[in-house]
Amino acid sequence: MALSKIPTNMYTDPTAAKLPSGSVIKMFYDGAIDDFANTTATGTVIEATANHRPSFVRVLGNTESQIFFDGDIHVYGDIDNDSHGYISIQVRVKRTVNGSNQTTVYNEGGIIDRAGQTRMRGHRVRFIDNPTTNAGDTLEYVVECVLNNTTNGRAMNVNNSRPSSISIMEMKI
Repeated sequence: MALSKIPTNMYTDPTAAKLPSGSVIKMFYDGAIDDFANTTATGTVIEATANHRPSFVRVLGNTESQIFFDGDIHVYGDIDNDSHGYISIQVRVKRTVNGSNQTTVYNEGGIIDRAGQTRMRGHRVRFIDNPTTNAGDTLEYVVECVLNNTTNGRAMNVNNSRPSSISIMEMKI
């Protein structure tokens, strides 16, 4: 087929407004969140994204797009403590808009380690966020892990030996 026969009118206006619903407008990925931290102190908050806070500049406003957050956060109990205790944790995701107005947009938790040796586990965090923001606004997501309860000195470990990863996509509504 000659080059002159290739249709050229398919994407004459590639603006986001012309894209079909469900199209990915922009994507952010960080698969190297490996800032190891651990604690045995109840109530302690460890930020899993301490040096990798996902920052995302919105292309479209909230009436035109949504944000899909997909995180694989590696948080687990003691690796080799056989004292047969348990720990319960909370994983929270907070969002700021243009550096202010921190809002919790995800909050889930429960027992993650009970007795014996812990295997690696990731806490899957998936949600659709649609803050009332405009095109050009910067969204920043902070992932926190909180040790709610522990017995027999068991520790909460975050990003130990295996990094967490986060993907954020802006999708056309």
